[in-house]
Amino acid sequence: MLAVACGSKGASTEPAPCDDCTLITDAASAATFWAAVPACLSAVTTLENTNPYLYTAKWSPVADFVLAGTTGALRMIQVDAAAGTLTQLVSFAQPGNIYVDWDKSGQFALSAGTDVRLLAIGASPPSVTELASYQANTSLPQLYDVKWSPDNHFLLTGGQDGAVRLLQVDSATPALAQLAVFTGHVGKVYGVAWAPDGQHALSAGADGTLRLLAVDTSAGSISQLAISTTTEWESAVAWGSVDTPVLSGTWGTRNAVQLWSVPPDFSALDRTLEIPGQTPGVQVLEWSWDRTQLITAEHEDTLHLFTRNGMSITAIGTLGSHYTGVHAVAWSRDGNALVMASSHGDILTLVDVSGCH
Repeated sequence: MLAVACGSKGASTEPAPCDDCTLITDAASAATFWAAVPACLSAVTTLENTNPYLYTAKWSPVADFVLAGTTGALRMIQVDAAAGTLTQLVSFAQPGNIYVDWDKSGQFALSAGTDVRLLAIGASPPSVTELASYQANTSLPQLYDVKWSPDNHFLLTGGQDGAVRLLQVDSATPALAQLAVFTGHVGKVYGVAWAPDGQHALSAGADGTLRLLAVDTSAGSISQLAISTTTEWESAVAWGSVDTPVLSGTWGTRNAVQLWSVPPDFSALDRTLEIPGQTPGVQVLEWSWDRTQLITAEHEDTLHLFTRNGMSITAIGTLGSHYTGVHAVAWSRDGNALVMASSHGDILTLVDVSGCH
């Protein structure tokens, strides 16, 4: 596997790339490795509309529906993987480029553009209904990520203004209320990820930093515990569970997926592995529902499929030269299918994963 093990630094700030390991970054080595990984993922069908892009796609935790976000609208899509079909059911208007996350019950969703909406999702008949909304004063900057906390009572956003916002979510009242804003980043925040304990988080930014945060929902505060600094954008971040690796993705010259360790006292971020060769930048890090598989995706055209063994991952499949590009990927609940949101048009693609198993 093309990957680099880096020594543990145990410090809050890390120079880039790794100054204590041999880093494989040349294009020829990366191309040779990825060429040997089977192209076992296959595109099945597409659903095309007329907006410039899709920005997000999230599969329901309880049904075969996908929520897909584009400019000015959130769409509810029926997925029939067996029949190989995608069918649009509902379109819900919202300003901005829309990003989304489901709650665990599949009854509610959060959508974020230039405001944040709490939505009720109905299956029969299919429906998307606004329950509550949040704006800072009269508007928010464009948001790039929204994530529901593990207990479904809070959310984090990252956005164009470099802020990480903590909001309380009350699905019963219903209401959204801002509790705290973290402004440590310089430049856009592309990704946020909750720790499994709901008391810590990671944020990834265009300032080349990955930041480990303490999130105190009782006091309503966000504070920085550790920072890792690189020379290029940190463009994506994922923190799946206590027994999965902490992941980030970079965009610039190295274009790598990075694996991190976080000590029990949350005092540091230590990079333990790097997987380069994902030009032109990592846009997607998405665990399967059972955390046994991982999809990474490049902005331009390639999906990479990994399996997990403990805290390590191994590449087992690709879907390359995909003309629509990739902004987001969502897993089916059985792990045999994906839906992919295009970065080169308003195109949702159903992808078969079973050929890689």
